[in-house]
Amino acid sequence: MRRCFKSGMTVIEIIVGGFVCLVSIVILVGLAFPGGGLMPQGQALQTLSNMRQIQQLAFSAAEDRKVSGDTNLIGWPGDNNFAVWVRSLTNSSITGNVVAKLFSAPGVELHELPQYKPGKTAVRVYQVSEKSATNTVFLSSYNWNAETPNAPLSRTSLRFGNALFVILHKDGEGKVYKGNQATNTNTGFFGVLTNNIRP
Repeated sequence: MRRCFKSGMTVIEIIVGGFVCLVSIVILVGLAFPGGGLMPQGQALQTLSNMRQIQQLAFSAAEDRKVSGDTNLIGWPGDNNFAVWVRSLTNSSITGNVVAKLFSAPGVELHELPQYKPGKTAVRVYQVSEKSATNTVFLSSYNWNAETPNAPLSRTSLRFGNALFVILHKDGEGKVYKGNQATNTNTGFFGVLTNNIRP
């Protein structure tokens, strides 16, 4: 066999070595993200990005309400129901279709304003108001529920099963968690918890 380098490695040895490295990387990714590797992680990051855009819409409406005194601007969902609050996010530049995409995720593709039930939204919304602390949980992926914060995730729940879940606070700070972190019982680990918004 022809030698290609001064070290004496052959082309075959280089190919085999590269393949072994590739397999090792795949195994490490699997250990880091046991629920499905990089694809669910990327999808969860996209969901987190969508949540931040929802938070910006809510924050802007809340600030406009304080400045203008217009009570038709809702901003934070507070004691409103989901249907009323979601409609309030739309305006002349933000259409219902745009809002629908923000509440979507792979497997939960929406083309109209979401409804607050499985399959009709990929995002849970909580009763955050103007007076809520900034680290109050505002949004989460639908597979996690602040009303049962230490419960194990269901393998069949939307969208990330028991592999990952996403939480965003009122102040826009958010994080993608590994599925096994759902059972964490440390006080304040997830932030201030509140109830789901009404449908």
